[in-house]
Amino acid sequence: MRLILGPEKPAIDALRRLHDRGEVSRITVLVAWARVTGVAYFLDMLGTDSRKVRIIVGMAGAGTSAEALSFLRAHCGSVHLFHKHHRQTFHPKVYCFDSAGTPPDTTRVLVGSSNLTGGGMFANFEASLVATLAPATSDKDEKAWRSILKAYDHLVASPFAEAIITDDRIQILLEEGYLSTEASLRRGSRDDNEKAAKGSARRGKPEAPPPPLIVPELPPPTRVFSVPSSGTKAKVARAAAPRTVPAPTFAADGTFFVRTLTSNDVAKAIGAQVGTFEPDLGTMARDQLPEFWGWPSEFRTVVHTKPRDEWAARAVVFSTAKPAGVEIELMIWFREARPKTEDDPRQHAAEFRFRPGPKATFQSALPAHFSVTSLVVIERLAKEEAYDFRLRIITQGEPEYDDYHRYLTTTRPGHRFGYGPDDPEE
Repeated sequence: MRLILGPEKPAIDALRRLHDRGEVSRITVLVAWARVTGVAYFLDMLGTDSRKVRIIVGMAGAGTSAEALSFLRAHCGSVHLFHKHHRQTFHPKVYCFDSAGTPPDTTRVLVGSSNLTGGGMFANFEASLVATLAPATSDKDEKAWRSILKAYDHLVASPFAEAIITDDRIQILLEEGYLSTEASLRRGSRDDNEKAAKGSARRGKPEAPPPPLIVPELPPPTRVFSVPSSGTKAKVARAAAPRTVPAPTFAADGTFFVRTLTSNDVAKAIGAQVGTFEPDLGTMARDQLPEFWGWPSEFRTVVHTKPRDEWAARAVVFSTAKPAGVEIELMIWFREARPKTEDDPRQHAAEFRFRPGPKATFQSALPAHFSVTSLVVIERLAKEEAYDFRLRIITQGEPEYDDYHRYLTTTRPGHRFGYGPDDPEE
């Protein structure tokens, strides 16, 4: 028996090892919640063995999605929902793989905190005990194995368990507020993140994103689920309740942009080279998530030597040099590509740049080991916040460096960038 702790040792890797260690005749699963990302990891790991799965899923607080339940129904041997009372949560997380025989020669078990979600399977800090039993040759192991079967049989036989056979029944449970859609669960997660970001108790303390979710592909869904405008039980399902304020028109959900800098950028930032520190984000980065940058709604045309569109955004920057943060202006501007002319024989590409200032204030936040390996992390904040953006300067060797560095998914001349985080789910 051993303890595994994610995300360094995620549950899905442990489950894959348990599944691959020998032939499996039956798989018993008890989980509190299921979502599509977790189901995708699980079904991809099982392959054709998914038909050997018998699973009981909870739905307290409408934490299970209709889409996840539909995929389980379509690919597993049997699926039951369990619900006793809205104030009593069905909360187990058990995964049991039996070999052939009664009792089986081998039973491999994972018991811990990992739900059938992206966070539970991969991204969260989840703890689980993994054990291999020999029920056919050990009386002690046989008793442990029979206790798992007894728990499953007891739950399925209770009046609070319901076999899920059709998508029509899933749609009814969704409309009644016992389930949520994936979209409503994501909105709920964003709302919670926004509330946490508004607090001051953690301000200035280090944070780091979860590892990015690389989700296996699922076959096309058998049905598209939606909640009608009326008929939901808002008090039962928080995630399905109507929002009391309109959704923001920009990415104020914890989304961040991370990039490295070119050697010229670094030299200008620290004052070793003449010129203004205003790295070119590039239209490629902008067009991947224009609402993150407020493009184009926040921008106004301004004429300096030549016209350009710009936004003087409010920002605060943090680093090891300024752990409490310092306030800056983040000027973001765009200028169209300019062809050659008689007055200017050079051809200029389109520019989408940012300039933090005043220069001396921003330089005061640069750590001692700031270099081309350092990361600039920009997070868009909610509209009611005091700032539009929060910046962090992270140097190689800082504890959260690797957490952000893994999001550098796009390579450009002289630098790399990317967006994150993925929603880790429950």
